[in-house]
Amino acid sequence: MVFSHPQALAPCRRFIEANLAQAEPVAALSTAAAVEEMLQRTGAAAIGNARAAAIYGADILFDDIQDRKENFTRFVVLAPQDGLPTGADKTSLAFTFAFEDRPGQLVSALDEFASRGINLTKIESRPGGDRLGVYVFLADVDGHHTDSLLSEALAAVNAKCSFFRLMGSYPRYKASG
Repeated sequence: MVFSHPQALAPCRRFIEANLAQAEPVAALSTAAAVEEMLQRTGAAAIGNARAAAIYGADILFDDIQDRKENFTRFVVLAPQDGLPTGADKTSLAFTFAFEDRPGQLVSALDEFASRGINLTKIESRPGGDRLGVYVFLADVDGHHTDSLLSEALAAVNAKCSFFRLMGSYPRYKASG
């Protein structure tokens, strides 16, 4: 058995097939939980991080096992309040529109950022679950929600939506090296 969170098992599928062909992938609640569960089984393995190995006293047999080197998983730290503005921040939000689907709704919302020169760094859609054809949009934009232009844009997008959630602002990732 190879334990891990499904989001960690999927991008390591080829490695598992090539190096642990007899092992059955088993979904865990998290990569840390996978390491803990693996330690309770004989002959099992887990896909996790070095921190989880250190916490639980596990040995690292292989590293860099992802199928594609350019693959990155985004992890976040949740807190009851935002981080303070750093000048190099990102803000995450979720929004959807009322049930009447109209051409240009999404463009209209995104234009609130573009017209103010705010960079949209990520957008994805997920089914809303309420009704076929209703999607929740998840977006990341450059800036802290307290920045005046971003604050204006967020208010304008909120006014156009049936659901709007500001998930928070936090320092942008800076690649090392």
